[in-house]
Amino acid sequence: MKLLQIVTKQELKSSLIAIPVFTLILINGSGYLLTAASYGFLIAILSFGWNLTALTGEISLGHAGFFGIGAYVAVISGISGINSVLSVFIGALAAGVYGAITSLSFYRLSGVGFALASIAFSQIPKIVAENLSITGAGSGIVNIKPLFIIKSINTPLREYIMGASLLIILLIFTAFAGKKIWLKLSAIRQNRIAAEALGIATIRYKQINMLISSFIFGFVGALWTYWIGYINPDTAFDLYFSTAPLIGALFGGRNSLIGPIIGALILYLSDSAISMIFPVGHKAVYGLAILVTIMALRGGIFKAKKAII
Repeated sequence: MKLLQIVTKQELKSSLIAIPVFTLILINGSGYLLTAASYGFLIAILSFGWNLTALTGEISLGHAGFFGIGAYVAVISGISGINSVLSVFIGALAAGVYGAITSLSFYRLSGVGFALASIAFSQIPKIVAENLSITGAGSGIVNIKPLFIIKSINTPLREYIMGASLLIILLIFTAFAGKKIWLKLSAIRQNRIAAEALGIATIRYKQINMLISSFIFGFVGALWTYWIGYINPDTAFDLYFSTAPLIGALFGGRNSLIGPIIGALILYLSDSAISMIFPVGHKAVYGLAILVTIMALRGGIFKAKKAII
């Protein structure tokens, strides 16, 4: 059985160094670079989170639902008087719970069935948000106060927080480097029935991965909505938050931990640079990335030389 190609420890350590260095470089740049840095890290974290589900062999097209749940629950919690920082984690937890419920609801599905079911489940919270007064219905909620640790919407703290969040996530998963869990995920991804025959609790691992993945999306969604200062169903549940992380993961390398992060950063920063020249049609970079991945980079641009075992 082919081992799950994650990343060598040396490459992982290099990435842990590169991320804070990349942050420091960008925060000394112009206002546009600051914005590109914060959103680049945002998409990179989402791509990493989406890939956790993909490591079990499933392709989700509905992760925007978790993003929106985290955003709405965090804002509503903040409005109700809960500390804004605490509300971010409450939103993330709500998204994680919904992710667990989602996984339980179609745990036997795989392939196209799983992908379609994920889209359906992502639309449920959007429909709810469009019809509740507490969410502002279709108009949404405006004039959202920023996190108390972020005094200005343009402060470099945004880049520090996103860079630190990405670094912390990598550090957490570094602790699992070399663990047998990666071999189990590889077995589930390649042949679920054979993995079950070997005694691997495939359903449990898929549910845990979905819970962590949706928690990450909810966390980023909560931070995002506090930063932009408003929220409505169309922006919070935008399909972009499902497709951009997916394409970043495929382009960077779906069977690795670092690949999706590198792929997402490259694509978003390329998109931002191209948009300065071509304000319309710059999103074509994502379509081009899909074509390049399919035709020339089946394993993504990031290929580990040695599996972690």
